[in-house]
Amino acid sequence: MSRKEIDRWSLLNANIMKIGFVCLAIPGHFNPMSEVARQLRARNHAVVLLSLPRIESAARAANLPFIPFGEKDNESNQQSKLG
Repeated sequence: MSRKEIDRWSLLNANIMKIGFVCLAIPGHFNPMSEVARQLRARNHAVVLLSLPRIESAARAANLPFIPFGEKDNESNQQSKLG
């Protein structure tokens, strides 16, 4: 890639943010946060939603990239409280 191409690419991407939304897996948090994420994606920002796996289908339905986390930690905490 030439210097001129790099400079042009830098100018085109200078205002793009990369944002990760960490969201509680409840509708009162997910619904407004997903709307903000969709609005930012509409403005060409890179967004991803991070939450418990149980809301993955809602994130995918909202057309948002999704990264699950915490399921194994949550299961082990629940088992330690029960056992």
